[in-house]
Amino acid sequence: MVASLSSNVLSAAEPETTLGERIVKARQEAGLSPALTAHLAGIKPATLRDWERDRSAPRVNRLVNLAGILGVSPTHLLADEGQSDNPAQVSRGRQQRLLQTLKDEILDIEAQQKALTKRLTATVKILNKLT
Repeated sequence: MVASLSSNVLSAAEPETTLGERIVKARQEAGLSPALTAHLAGIKPATLRDWERDRSAPRVNRLVNLAGILGVSPTHLLADEGQSDNPAQVSRGRQQRLLQTLKDEILDIEAQQKALTKRLTATVKILNKLT
């Protein structure tokens, strides 16, 4: 009698997730966009996209860095073991750079918002004159 694949002793009760799926889930749980995550990790957005789609895998140093950014342990990303709330330790210098990057991102967003508000106000004024 041939055993079915689902009864394989080595398989988990739930389907195993891939590294890419675990990266996506951790990124989403951290509330980070792909672009910001890539920026914080010092990689191209296309590289992160390839990792998330399992087209390539990060080197160990990049994986540890990514885990720190996402607030999970490297083991959680690699093997779905450990807890996602057991983050890798981020060095003080790295933490300061991350904080500065986030502050810069906020300033950039605020500047964009200010410019858009100005454009919107001008557009509304024109619209009101025409109606």
